[in-house]
Amino acid sequence: MKFNWSHALSTPTLVQIHAEGGAGAAENYVSPTPTDYRVAWMIRNEDIFVLRWGQADFIRKHIEKNGHDYVGGYFLGSETYIPAKDYIHRAGHAHVNWQYEFERKWLMWMQWGRLLYDPQTPDDAFIAEFGRRYGAANGENLFRAWECAGIMPLRFAAFARSTWDYTLYAEGFKKQNFVSLDNLIAEDPFDPDFMGIQEYVNAGSPATASKITPVALADELEGAANEALALVESLAGGPAAMECEVLDIKMWAHYGLYFANKIRAGIAKARGDSAGRKARMAEAVTHWEAMVSLNGQHNNQSIPDMQSGTFSWEAMLATVRAEAN
Repeated sequence: MKFNWSHALSTPTLVQIHAEGGAGAAENYVSPTPTDYRVAWMIRNEDIFVLRWGQADFIRKHIEKNGHDYVGGYFLGSETYIPAKDYIHRAGHAHVNWQYEFERKWLMWMQWGRLLYDPQTPDDAFIAEFGRRYGAANGENLFRAWECAGIMPLRFAAFARSTWDYTLYAEGFKKQNFVSLDNLIAEDPFDPDFMGIQEYVNAGSPATASKITPVALADELEGAANEALALVESLAGGPAAMECEVLDIKMWAHYGLYFANKIRAGIAKARGDSAGRKARMAEAVTHWEAMVSLNGQHNNQSIPDMQSGTFSWEAMLATVRAEAN
């Protein structure tokens, strides 16, 4: 069964399965508990193609919450992205020590593989691998930085509702098209634990709520992004290939700051606070500009994309800037 359809990298809460409305539909297959088959979760990744990604806490929670007796295992993969030929990284960099995409994105595959084999695998196993690749002194900081930076696409996919492949591309801040501020305000969050912006404002912007408020989400994104940036600033040298890891961490961090500021701009607009909206959107633009600059240092600015032919944060910059006016 496709866990949360084509966007399993969203929330460990089962919201829907492929072609069946509502998480309760899964009960049709497991009640009564099956005795002659097991369910395999299909973890479809249609959200992270360009950047590296890792987040051990999410994977652990996913397995803990969904590793029922009737579950026989997990599949992880994509329909629109094949991790074979590396067409992301620009040619000509001497530090490239990989041949295939699955090697460039080693952390994602290692974390899913090791944790599915043994969910009790400690963080130290991943810290040691970072140390082996980039120097023992850098292992822990790189792992912790990824734990912070890696939440950005998860939170976007948990906040923005989706179904099939093209209804969401978290890495591109897209739901087929760029998610505008008005789109974000009107969003009915995918994860039932989240409160939407309009819902929050209509409720009188409560300081506490039974759901995760947009303010709390923005605070989490900002805190995680700033911590990730601080951690990579304290790295001690390392081989040239480490720069690629650091650039991707910084990309996700600035993306998280973009999202946090856009949430706050949405709250301001929903309240009728024009000055607040403009200030937050102006700040958001600076982080998108930082993303474009960081990505261009090692990666191709435009990559093949099944939805629109090509994808580019740089090409979206004019739209991002215009929205801030």
